[in-house]
Amino acid sequence: KETDRVATTVALLSALGAGAEALPDGIVVRGRAGAPLSGGTVDSYGDHRIAMAAAVAALGASGPVTVNGWDATATSYPSFEEDMLRCLS
Repeated sequence: KETDRVATTVALLSALGAGAEALPDGIVVRGRAGAPLSGGTVDSYGDHRIAMAAAVAALGASGPVTVNGWDATATSYPSFEEDMLRCLS
């Protein structure tokens, strides 16, 4: 594994304004009571799965989302950005 995915997913959700808490075997997400995620900056921690999850979360965010370490997506899906943008157009 590239990262502790529970911890990095909690960090991602928290950075976008969702309430999230790490548990030994998963995550509790409290959301935003019907409000969209906010924009913000998140870190992929070099993990392609976290970078792609952040991109999907950005689709529902009220503001722009910057993903530091975006290039990690090339690990498993080099055309992810192109394919995602094509689906949105």
